[in-house]
Amino acid sequence: MAERDVALTEAIASGSALDRWLAVLSDGDRRELIRHLASGTTAHEATIGELAFAIGVSRFSASRHVQVLRQVGLVVTRKVGNRVLVHLVDEPLRIIDDWVGGVVDALATTA
Repeated sequence: MAERDVALTEAIASGSALDRWLAVLSDGDRRELIRHLASGTTAHEATIGELAFAIGVSRFSASRHVQVLRQVGLVVTRKVGNRVLVHLVDEPLRIIDDWVGGVVDALATTA
């Protein structure tokens, strides 16, 4: 296992939910998967193959990223026939947005 994967696994296992979400979203491909799922074109749901194509990675890579996102609750998956559909979970993203918004608001009041 790569050193980066070990560090990510440790961060996910030890931190608060916000810490885990931010650690997982430190990867650009995972952020792009989230952005794609959040776009109006997908109804917040897509197959692994669609996600791989959308962000320009292999299906294997997309599947690994989805596994990590699912592990921390940012996405859920469901099997339909032989396809796996990935669905975005909005609540964690709202919590992240609230936290970031609070930091931005604090900066605005001290500037």
